[in-house]
Amino acid sequence: MESLEALESRIRKAVEIVGQLRAENESLRKELGEARGQGHKAAELASEVETLRAERESVRKRLEKLLDTIDQMNA
Repeated sequence: MESLEALESRIRKAVEIVGQLRAENESLRKELGEARGQGHKAAELASEVETLRAERESVRKRLEKLLDTIDQMNA
């Protein structure tokens, strides 16, 4: 009879551990999803930064050309 009670106790403990592991697993899945979402957003932001840098360079070159034209007109 004692061995049956010990077995029941071990089974209850195993069920409790499985429940905890499932909860942890769900929490980790949520964290992973959030991390992936943040990674995607970071990639989008990096792409946007590159686009803005290219636009800034284009504007800078256009302004330099305009300033050169103004300088030539004043000379």
